[in-house]
Amino acid sequence: MRNKKSLLLISGMITFLFLAGCSKAPEQELASAKASLDTAKIYEAEKYATSDFSVAQDSLNAAITEIDKQNSANILTRNYQKAKELLASAEKLAKNASVKAQQEKQRIQKEVDDNISKAETLISDVKTLKDKMPKNKKAEADSLNKEITKFETELKNIQTLKANGDYVTANNSLNQIINNLTSIKQNLSASQNAKESKTKSSESKKTLKKK
Repeated sequence: MRNKKSLLLISGMITFLFLAGCSKAPEQELASAKASLDTAKIYEAEKYATSDFSVAQDSLNAAITEIDKQNSANILTRNYQKAKELLASAEKLAKNASVKAQQEKQRIQKEVDDNISKAETLISDVKTLKDKMPKNKKAEADSLNKEITKFETELKNIQTLKANGDYVTANNSLNQIINNLTSIKQNLSASQNAKESKTKSSESKKTLKKK
């Protein structure tokens, strides 16, 4: 009888220890997920892979909430499976965010360089068209000179943003400059073409009169 009680006691202790082991909080998985999020921050995933990073952060926060919930539960009913799944998801998403952030940053870096060249070319084109404006358009030419100076100053500021690694802001500013310069160039070109067409028409009429 005593042996039977001893066996039951031992069996109960083994079961208790087994359950206690299974109900241990996933500290290693939590640390690993946090480390992956920290790495993603280093690669500026918050800026260059915003959606992926945000979902990873949400998964980590949900996992921490679930861990706290299970920590408060009875040791015999604790179950950290959901927390482990959330942590695994957070770690995977964070690693993906790191990769995407690096790729997106490289893409924007190249786009910034290309757009700087495009803006410089447009400024040069606008200057050429401005120099062809008739003398009676001096007021418009002076106003255009001020616009060109403003764009050149903005390009210098963009170079500073680029040097500081703020490629997103630099690219947004460049897109605005390019749109404005393109519009100015189109208007100047249209005006220049209309002038040339009028001149040709006038010359053609003179030729016909001579005949």
